[in-house]
Amino acid sequence: MPKATSKAQSKSSRRAAGKGDAEPRRAPGRPRDPSYDARILHEVLQEIASNGFRRFSVQRVADRAGVAKATVRLRWPKRNDLILAGLGTTSASVSRPRTGSLRGDLAAVVHQYAEVYRNEELMRLYAHLQAEQNDDPVFFEQFQASVARPANEIVLEVIADAQQRGDARADADPLAAARCLVGSLYLQSIAERTNISAEFEAQVVDLMYLALAAEP
Repeated sequence: MPKATSKAQSKSSRRAAGKGDAEPRRAPGRPRDPSYDARILHEVLQEIASNGFRRFSVQRVADRAGVAKATVRLRWPKRNDLILAGLGTTSASVSRPRTGSLRGDLAAVVHQYAEVYRNEELMRLYAHLQAEQNDDPVFFEQFQASVARPANEIVLEVIADAQQRGDARADADPLAAARCLVGSLYLQSIAERTNISAEFEAQVVDLMYLALAAEP
């Protein structure tokens, strides 16, 4: 026979059932489970690639990640903050190489960017982002400031460090060189449907090295 319950107990049970799989209550000072963050941010990219920015849904992100919407909002109260956090993961694989030589650093950074632009899903996402430049210039500038520029700083540092060592020409413009390096890989990805060959990588490295290297 089913056990009888009071009205108060019934209400309590309904409230508990309605919480879905929201993150369990944390003890004071206990860190949040990082696996939630990784799952949520992964699904942010899936949502953008599938539906773009205008139709971006926090609820769908939560559903995809298998968490409650409140769990997402707890971490990123604002929609754009959530989107920017997701976009920030796209350049996480680009890190500062320290081979000790201009050619070695150029080869490392070219390969890292090529790996990013070989990802078809990310290229669809960037296409949506490019359209956003006209539709929402304020958001696009936020993306540039928090995601794109910090990633491009790595290329600028490679060139500036080589100039300090005497490996690169002192009169070379690091910003122009960085845009040539990153832009060539990005355009190759668009032209060849994310097919960036090892040969193309090597050609970019050779061209950049010839343009930047100090004369012996």
